[in-house]
Amino acid sequence: MNLKDIIGHLEKHCGDEDSYTIVFKEESWPMVRDKLRGKLTDMKDVAGVFIKGTYKGHEISIFPTGRVIISGVKDDDTLIAILSEILSSPS
Repeated sequence: MNLKDIIGHLEKHCGDEDSYTIVFKEESWPMVRDKLRGKLTDMKDVAGVFIKGTYKGHEISIFPTGRVIISGVKDDDTLIAILSEILSSPS
């Protein structure tokens, strides 16, 4: 799976905490959402608005619109490694 084929937009946040927002393409979103949810620990539904959990020390927030925020990521290479690991593994 090529990440360029499933990511619509990627943005690094400014500020003290290193984090990224990723917006996945609509056609790939159901598969991505299921894989992400399957890998999270300490998963919580936050007021029915989004799901938050942890993957290897990184906080991941999953929104129903196809947007994902991953916190604690220092650079693009780390982000790509995390996404590749999650998305290439079996559900």
